Amino acid sequence: MTIRRFPLLRYYVIGSFLAIAVISALLGSIMAREVHDDLLEKAKSHAVRVLRYVQQDIQTDFLEPLLATGAVIDLEQNDAQYDAINTVVRRVADAFGLLDVYIFDQQGVIVYASRREHIGMRTPESNQLFRIALTGKVASAVRQRGAPLDIAEGSEVPLLETYVPVRSITEQFDGDDAVANVIEAYQDLDEFQRAVTSAQQRIVLATAIGGLLLFGILFWIVRYADRLIQKRTDELLSSNLRLTELSKDLEMEVDRRTKQLIQQEKLASLGTLAAGLAHELNNPLATVSASAQGLRSRLQSSKKGEPFDSDDVEEYVDLIIDESFRVKEITRSLLDFSRQQPGDRVEPIDASKILAEATTLLRVGPDLDEIDVVLPESQFIFSGDATTFRQLSFNVMKNAMDSIRERLADQPTPRGRIRWFAQQKDGELELSCQDNGVGFPPERASELVEPFFTTKSPGSGTGLGLALCHSMASRMGGRLELSSDGIGCGATVRLTVPANGDLS
Repeated sequence: MTIRRFPLLRYYVIGSFLAIAVISALLGSIMAREVHDDLLEKAKSHAVRVLRYVQQDIQTDFLEPLLATGAVIDLEQNDAQYDAINTVVRRVADAFGLLDVYIFDQQGVIVYASRREHIGMRTPESNQLFRIALTGKVASAVRQRGAPLDIAEGSEVPLLETYVPVRSITEQFDGDDAVANVIEAYQDLDEFQRAVTSAQQRIVLATAIGGLLLFGILFWIVRYADRLIQKRTDELLSSNLRLTELSKDLEMEVDRRTKQLIQQEKLASLGTLAAGLAHELNNPLATVSASAQGLRSRLQSSKKGEPFDSDDVEEYVDLIIDESFRVKEITRSLLDFSRQQPGDRVEPIDASKILAEATTLLRVGPDLDEIDVVLPESQFIFSGDATTFRQLSFNVMKNAMDSIRERLADQPTPRGRIRWFAQQKDGELELSCQDNGVGFPPERASELVEPFFTTKSPGSGTGLGLALCHSMASRMGGRLELSSDGIGCGATVRLTVPANGDLS
C-alpha cells in the first residue's frame, strides 16, 4: 500500500512545486509592474507640486520686488534679473531633486530656462507633451535623452519630463481659463529605477517564501488527507442527521408562528372594523332612540287629553326610517369586507365606491377628524376580483392612516391628508394613495413589502399588511410600488392593474 501511494505523493510534490514557482514568478512580475506605475505616478505628482512651489517663490521673491521698482523684465539680456530668478528656481529645484526647469509661452518660446542659452528657443512642433499641456492637462513621459532640447547631452540616463499648464507664471490653472504658460521640469529617474528594482526583488522573494510556505502546508494536508476526509465525512453525516431533525422542528415552529402572526393581523383588522362599526352605529342609533322617546312622550301627552300633532309623529318616524337605512348600509359594507377569501372571479369593479366604503369603515373615533380623505372626483371602473380589491384598498388606507397618526403624535400640524389619484395610460389603470404621514427612507422601499418587516414599534404590527397587499396586487395581474422622499415627507402607494374596463 505504501509503495503504491508513494509515486502519487511524489508526483503531487513535483507538480505543486512547479505550479507554485510559476505562480510566484507571475505574481512577482505583475506586482512589480504595479509598483513601477505607482512610483512613476508619485514622481509625476512630486514634479507638479515642486513646480507649484516654484510659482509661489517666483511671485514673492522675484516678481513682487522687481515690479515694485518699475523695471522691465528682460531675462535674456539682463544678467541681474536672470541671476535673481534663477536663484529662486534653483533653490527649489535643488531642494526637491529637479535637474532643469523651463517656462514656455503659448507659442512654445522659452521665456526662462535654468540653462540660459536656451532662452528664446522654440520647442519643436513634434513635442506632443507641450501640445497636451496647452489644452490644460498635465503631461509627462520617460525619456532616455533630453528631448526636445537634449539637456542630458547624449547620455542614456532616464529622465521624467513633466509639463504643467498655468494661467500665468504666478497663477495656477483651474480648468476654466486659457493656458498662458507651460512649466517643464526634468527629474533624474536613476533612484526611481533602483527603487523599482529593489521592490521587484523583494516582491519575488516574498512570493517565493509564501509559495514555499504554501507548498509545505499543502504537503502536510495531502499527507493526512485520507484520515482527515474520513473523519470529516463521519462528522458531516452525523451533523446532517441532526440538522435534518432540527430543520423539521424549525419548519414546524415557523409554520406555527406564521399562522399566529397572520391571525394577529386578522384580529387587528377585525378590531379596527369593530371599532369603526361601533363609532358609525352610535350616531344613527342615538337618533333612533331620541325619536322613539319623542314618540312615547307625544303618545303619553295624547292620553292625558293634550292635542296630538301628527306632523311631529311623522317627522319622528321619518328619522327612525332614515337612520335605520343608514345602519343597514353600514352593516352591508361590513358584510362586503368580511366575505369569503379572495378568489379569481372577474367582474366590473367600481373602485370609487369601494374606496368610499373603506373610508367609512376606517373612521375610528374622533382622531379621524384630523385626517382628510380625498377620493377621485371621477368614477372609474375596471375588471377584476372585487373582494381582493376591497381587502387591498382597506389595507393600503389603514396603513396610511396609521402612518399619519404616528406623525400627528409628534407633529400636530399640518392636518392629516390622504388623497387618491387615478389615471389610465399605456393600457393600464394606475391608482395612487398619497399621505402626509411619517414616510420612510427611499432605499427601504423594497423591504417594506417583505413579509414580517415593519417599522412600527414592537407589538404594534406584524409586518404582513403591505406584504399581503403586494401579493393581492400580483394576484390581480398588477403590481404595487412604494415611494417616499424620506422621513417626514409622507409616502405614496401606487397600484397598477390592467385597464380591462372603462375609465370615466
